[in-house]
Amino acid sequence: MRIPYTLEPGTAAFTPKYSLLFEYDENTKPKIKIGEPELSGVPEYMNQARTSYLVVDYPQFLHQLLKSGKIDSTTVAKFKEEHPFRVDSSAHHTTRSYMALVVGTTKTGQRIARFDSNYDGDVSDEMDYVISPLQTNEPLALSLDDALSFPFEFVVDGRLSEKNIPIILKTNTHGDSIYYAAASHGKAHLFDHELSLNLGFSFDPSLSNPELLITNENGPVGGIKKDGDLLRIGKRFYRYQGVDPIQQHIRLERVTIPYSFWSKDSSHYAPYFEGVEFSTNKQISLTDLQGKYVFLNFWGTWCGPCMAKIPSIVQAFKELENENVVFLGIASESQKGFAKVLDKRQIDWPQILSDSTNEIVEKFNISSYPTTMLLGPDGKIIDVNLDEHTLAQAIRQYMELYNLALEE
Repeated sequence: MRIPYTLEPGTAAFTPKYSLLFEYDENTKPKIKIGEPELSGVPEYMNQARTSYLVVDYPQFLHQLLKSGKIDSTTVAKFKEEHPFRVDSSAHHTTRSYMALVVGTTKTGQRIARFDSNYDGDVSDEMDYVISPLQTNEPLALSLDDALSFPFEFVVDGRLSEKNIPIILKTNTHGDSIYYAAASHGKAHLFDHELSLNLGFSFDPSLSNPELLITNENGPVGGIKKDGDLLRIGKRFYRYQGVDPIQQHIRLERVTIPYSFWSKDSSHYAPYFEGVEFSTNKQISLTDLQGKYVFLNFWGTWCGPCMAKIPSIVQAFKELENENVVFLGIASESQKGFAKVLDKRQIDWPQILSDSTNEIVEKFNISSYPTTMLLGPDGKIIDVNLDEHTLAQAIRQYMELYNLALEE
């Protein structure tokens, strides 16, 4: 599903991100020729004045330079290798996707700037912008007190759309570098939740998977999400698939979960069991396993399909050995020759022989082999007969989903 978002001033609850301002330098002039290197109307008191460029939409900016013949397709292709993006190629407009400004120093050493906000190449009619130092303890929500709002143009479906974007400049402690931030974030709504996007320092579609934060009337829900993360809105689960910066949509994929996630029915909980671990003779009970995810494998060495599944379980066990999941075999088996099979097949997780004493197979009502089962940390049966070909991946996803469900 696609959720449209709008651009809002400020950075919401995100840490502001800055980009180094590109300064025009005759000695290190890049292949991309933006325009005239000098702005007119620079005040006499501005020392070491240098023209700089602030870009808020790199792909559209490169696209229009390509169409105007200022750069070639090889340059764009090389840029796309490092920063994959796409543009709205239906647009034939020259957008105001960047702004020129002049940066200099006063007699007292204060860094100042003047923006060419009306795009006329003359800054004599502009105000001085005092560039304050970038502090290491910048607040999470970037203050707009130091921001100047300028009109920039974006192309959506071949049409120009103008947005006023608050721009903030900062200098480092040495004063030799200038950084800028577009103090704006994406904002959308889904049901009774608000979705905020950390768009970074610009609206560069190479940042097509910005951080996502979900809030409701009680505040943030589930922490900051990144590309591919699962998120929960009410009793619905989604996987965050990034954004479409051209259409300004947030992409969410609905994730289907078993009914048992929400069920309070006792039939969805594993029956209590206990038994003796085959190799160590130590007692294992369901109570001992609380707080952990438990992968149960009901099997036997006499069962061909059971033995065929063992390699995939071995691989999953190795992949998940450092995570909060316990593998436990429940074997319908005699003790004769069982140890040799465990050693030969590299079955290193605990095993309990189901017998007439513990009756584990009967308690779980197992009627076919193999049967696999994943239990949650609260003892609830999450799923049965997981796909062995993607076993580790399936267990990880269920763990992630169930952790979200437990937050209720």
